[in-house]
Amino acid sequence: MVFTTTLPLTPTHGGIDVCLLDTAGKIAEVVALFKSNAVTTIAVDIEGRNLGRGGLIATIQLHAPESPTTVYVVDVVAVGATQTFSHETGLAKVIQGLSTSYLSYAARNRMDLNKREAQRLFAPEQGGSYDVWFTRPLSAILIEYLTDVHIFSHLLTALLPEDQRAIHRPAIERASSRRLNIAHALDFSKDNSRNKLVDDEPFIDEIVSNCSSSVRTRISNERAELLRIQALPVKDRVRTRGGGPSAMQEVSEALRGHRTIQPVILWDVVQFICAHNRWFSSEDYMAFLELAMSSYYLTIKQRQTCSDWRSRNGAHKNQRYTDDECYDYDDADSD
Repeated sequence: MVFTTTLPLTPTHGGIDVCLLDTAGKIAEVVALFKSNAVTTIAVDIEGRNLGRGGLIATIQLHAPESPTTVYVVDVVAVGATQTFSHETGLAKVIQGLSTSYLSYAARNRMDLNKREAQRLFAPEQGGSYDVWFTRPLSAILIEYLTDVHIFSHLLTALLPEDQRAIHRPAIERASSRRLNIAHALDFSKDNSRNKLVDDEPFIDEIVSNCSSSVRTRISNERAELLRIQALPVKDRVRTRGGGPSAMQEVSEALRGHRTIQPVILWDVVQFICAHNRWFSSEDYMAFLELAMSSYYLTIKQRQTCSDWRSRNGAHKNQRYTDDECYDYDDADSD
């Protein structure tokens, strides 16, 4: 059943209203609203600085499918962390998922114009600072950015229909338990590579295997496109350096496990270098392939692909040169 709140709403350009919860009383009112309407699924998103153990939360975004055009933004900065999660508000029980299933996404990829503008404000790699999330009042650009949490509810409905959720619940619970066990360990550290290599692929594959063929195809295509988009900044850095050892250094460090590049996009960047091997000296490029062939940060199939390229003297099998001395490639022979 669709419901709305009587609290003040701020409209955004995307057609989603923002309900700012900047007092403990407002948080408690929305929690009570969720309970009275028997909300069982809540999309949750978080912004802040150094999120994780030892980090600081600035805002918590909530979206319920039963309130489709409203995003509830908990202003942790204004309310205070202790009061935000106090017994008075009841929010802790909602976030902990007692009798409630929820989707939580702390890292996302947004590529529309507004989102890119917002990222320039807070993303350090784009000249921004996470400190902007702690400045009040929040800018209109950042407020609009916060509304994306509503997309997760739609994704759940599209990719995991209600009648299929019971099938996937065991896989979801196992993946969640694995992540919580790591986060609760006494030796947990966000800088510990062991804690960054939580492998979600078996969980994702288990979910996908129970979806229809059309959904599986969509997920596969979206995965590939997302990885290519995420890899673009690294590719630009390689291209800007114009070849030579320095252009390979960042990628080589990642292949050695120094975390200079996210593991999920590492293979796409490796392919980019291999597709543009003409930028590099033969000696440097062969050394790079040797490293890739032995890197545990690539899959067995990916390492074998690098071995195949090396056996062809380093040439990617689908070279097609263009006027700017770059060439396109496809990864039909790779993972």
